[in-house]
Amino acid sequence: LRDSLHRVTWERQKLGGSSKLQGQAWAVVTSVSGPHQDDNGVGKLIGKALEKQGVKSCKCMDFLDCDLEGGSFVVNPLEAGGYDGIIITTPLAYQDNNSTEAPTELIKEFQIVMKAALSSGATIHVLTRGVHTVPSAKMQHEPASAQGAVWGYCRAFSREILPRKIFCTDLCPSDQCDENVLANQALTRVLRGGVEEEEIAVRANVQYVARLQPNLELVSLVRSTPPLQCAAGAAYVVTGGMGGLGLQLAKYLLTECACDRLILLGRSANRSSPKLEPIIAIAEEYGANVEVMQCGPGFILFLVTLTLFGGHAM
Repeated sequence: LRDSLHRVTWERQKLGGSSKLQGQAWAVVTSVSGPHQDDNGVGKLIGKALEKQGVKSCKCMDFLDCDLEGGSFVVNPLEAGGYDGIIITTPLAYQDNNSTEAPTELIKEFQIVMKAALSSGATIHVLTRGVHTVPSAKMQHEPASAQGAVWGYCRAFSREILPRKIFCTDLCPSDQCDENVLANQALTRVLRGGVEEEEIAVRANVQYVARLQPNLELVSLVRSTPPLQCAAGAAYVVTGGMGGLGLQLAKYLLTECACDRLILLGRSANRSSPKLEPIIAIAEEYGANVEVMQCGPGFILFLVTLTLFGGHAM
């Protein structure tokens, strides 16, 4: 844990790779008549640019022109089209940070589009504008909070649900970047995005990739903090003690904090579980006692209440 304190930085990087679009079928989902503002025609410009790249067909469809019922398309236009790639520009229509309804409306709309796109089996490119601040680009702007949820939504899908990747591109937020520049940025991403980079930010005509870097200030602060020392003879309770995190915490308390008595709670807690064998072996080595109690959330809540109002340390 002490070595896992990181922060996200955006590094300038020239993207490699090349995509062959000849003979492919692509779709661009736009929001021309959105409630806040449209995508400034970026979607249609991307469609025209794709046609110049030799795609077999490119269909531009306005989300609000499609028939919806019960939070989904009556007929899924993305699945029926047999598309090789889908570009979603609908988030670009939500630039209004002052509207409290914009994030909710955008997520509802985006969920419908993503549900349809996922069932198609096509490569998916999602475009946002100004979600991230990229200090090295020296371009000041207020992050587009309404679109920020879309970025997180895509990350969750690509990491937890899908076997394939969703490519996210945060386009230039500056007013100096008109719709033609934005369309060119998006097309460059599609053609030379590199399959290894799922997330990029484009500022002017420069691409930036997200990287995790150690936050040296926080790491130094954590390392200089004296480690926890358990009080002699005191019992320490770990809820969720049979889970991965609970077992790691139990090991840490025994080996690093001189814990004499450890109580592991959990709905599936069982002293004979093979998962507990390493903990028991460590406890015997350090002369500590480990107890296991099977209990539900109600008892854990009671225990927390007792701890808070009974004058005990937690």
